[in-house]
Amino acid sequence: FQCNQPRSITDILMYISKIKESRNENGTDSVGEVDSCDNLLRDVTVRLQDFVLKPKDLKKERFPVAVDGAERRQVHQNRKEFKGKVDLPSLNDAKEIVQRCNVEITEDAVMSTFVTTSLKQVKEHESKSPRVFSLDCEMVQTAKGYELARVTLLQLTGVDQRVQDEVSYIVVMDEFVKPYGQILDYKTEYSGVTATILQDVTTRLEQIQAAVISIVDQDDILLGHSLENDLRALCLVHDTVVDTAVVFRAKKERRKYSLRHLSATLLGKKIQSNHGADGHCSEEDAAASLNLAVRRAREGESFRIKEPGDDRLHLLETISEGPAVCVGPADWLRTHVTPFHSCAHALTCETIADPNRKAVVAWLKSENRRAKLVWARFGGDLKESNDTFFAKANDLLSEVTKKMLPGTLLLVSIQSGYARAGKEAKKRKIFMDPRSSLGWTAQQEEAYQRLLNFCRSGITFWIGDSCVQLKSTEDEME
Repeated sequence: FQCNQPRSITDILMYISKIKESRNENGTDSVGEVDSCDNLLRDVTVRLQDFVLKPKDLKKERFPVAVDGAERRQVHQNRKEFKGKVDLPSLNDAKEIVQRCNVEITEDAVMSTFVTTSLKQVKEHESKSPRVFSLDCEMVQTAKGYELARVTLLQLTGVDQRVQDEVSYIVVMDEFVKPYGQILDYKTEYSGVTATILQDVTTRLEQIQAAVISIVDQDDILLGHSLENDLRALCLVHDTVVDTAVVFRAKKERRKYSLRHLSATLLGKKIQSNHGADGHCSEEDAAASLNLAVRRAREGESFRIKEPGDDRLHLLETISEGPAVCVGPADWLRTHVTPFHSCAHALTCETIADPNRKAVVAWLKSENRRAKLVWARFGGDLKESNDTFFAKANDLLSEVTKKMLPGTLLLVSIQSGYARAGKEAKKRKIFMDPRSSLGWTAQQEEAYQRLLNFCRSGITFWIGDSCVQLKSTEDEME
């Protein structure tokens, strides 16, 4: 309770501290030792396969997916190894390759033609060990919609065991592309693309598509951030993908973090710092996605954005047998109960006068429907006196202790002044905002601290079988 904000008994009793994950001497989670850079690269590649999106997730995240039953021609090619940027085919050759490797996808009930890596198969005698590539694209707005304007493809070539966030890669492709549609907006603040940059560019989308499908095999891992947008810009279908926006998605709120935020928070590197001037750098973004994915593969689940409650375990998460029941105000249920799906029942009860309070007795007295845990939070009306509240609380406790079955343990905690302190804390926050002209006086602060100290005091006691039996005996003697 020793903080400058009011805390409820729920915050203290409904959560327990988690045991910290073991860390090795380098400060990272142990993932096993490897004896060479090559072995480390293979180890990371295997671990990355755990993050590859399943077919149902590809559809859910709106990745381009080939139509079921579409014709699948096999195009045999030798696997290519690269030491630098690839040479692009001529436009005529590229169009011929794209024609051989096209596949139809369903996009908003409209059939569109894409190219796919799944039609290409390497020769039987060649190594089929998957490689790891990182992709990032920049788009501009044209009369046809958003079209590709720059593409960067990196290949992971090594991981430094001594440095956590140091990976080595080669730039396989970094090309500007001339869109077919009339450019309406270069989106320079995001894409980094300008009219001057594209002025002398002659490369077309088909040349990029042909080059990519000649580089990437169907089993190679293609990773990126919100990668579905990049694949749509490329008009490319590839099923073996790792999306860092999905890998690092927040657990509870399910929102996706920006690449910029992930890089700054987890890697300690600022990217897209020229936002509003030169825009993004696709190589920088692709490298950031690659570093994030490799670190996650090496360090495991602990390498992520920390969320509220990460350091503590909710009591409901420990209930493995029998239903758990929570009764209380709607705001309390939304904050402390409904985010945890192990809770089988949540019932709204705004005050202790609410008829729903009787659910506590119902869940404790029935042998066939007895709850493993019942947690009830009852508040009083701010307008009523403490005597009125405690009289109602006493009636409820009496009924519970009379009807609860043997083996039931009852914990009662009473906290006064929390509602008033919470209301005043919100007012204080508004008044102390530097943008506010209201101000917060020393007298107001003194009154707030008195309220805060008052809500820190309370009473907690247990009622068990022996207490109930003793009370019954005394009643009989009387």
